[in-house]
Amino acid sequence: EIKKYDPKARKHVIYKEIKLR
Repeated sequence: EIKKYDPKARKHVIYKEIKLR
């Protein structure tokens, strides 16, 4: 998936992970 490699998408995933914690 190109989105997975997208830096913006990756940042969003990290942000979501932090929010989940």
